Amino acid sequence: MIKNEVLNAKKQANQRLAEKFNFPRKNKFLGMIVLSNEKVLEKFISGIASLWVNFIIISDREFSTKNENIVYLKSKEGIEQEGLDFIVCDNDFTNLEKFLSKWVVPIAIKDSYLSSILQEFNPMKSEGNAFLYDMYDEWSIFYALIKYIENTKFPFDNKVLVENVFKI
Repeated sequence: MIKNEVLNAKKQANQRLAEKFNFPRKNKFLGMIVLSNEKVLEKFISGIASLWVNFIIISDREFSTKNENIVYLKSKEGIEQEGLDFIVCDNDFTNLEKFLSKWVVPIAIKDSYLSSILQEFNPMKSEGNAFLYDMYDEWSIFYALIKYIENTKFPFDNKVLVENVFKI
């Protein structure tokens, strides 16, 4: 029962964020990107513009890639974390625990400071709570993001993933 209440509250927060930033309604998922390496971030952003996902990018600068599914912010303050489906981050982002407590799926580097509790999601075994990338480059990060997006196409697997994040 509590799980359904939490999931409904999460869905409502997601809708509020989508409305706040005027994101396309056709995009079902909303994530935050916090990467400290601007060169990697810039190349990564050029690849995500065509995805059917909405992105809040936290950066001190605004990049040339513009699209209706991307918004740039200087700070994550004021963002309802429970409205996010996932977060893409690196080791310079040290507040990941707060996002995990809001059932936000991490897409993080394999040697993260939380590597002892993050495990690659395996839908065949219903194990794991994250999507991890091995190398800190735009291609590895993009691949981890695509694995997450592919997982969302299977509602049962995605529900198991979110529940596994909750268990952390």
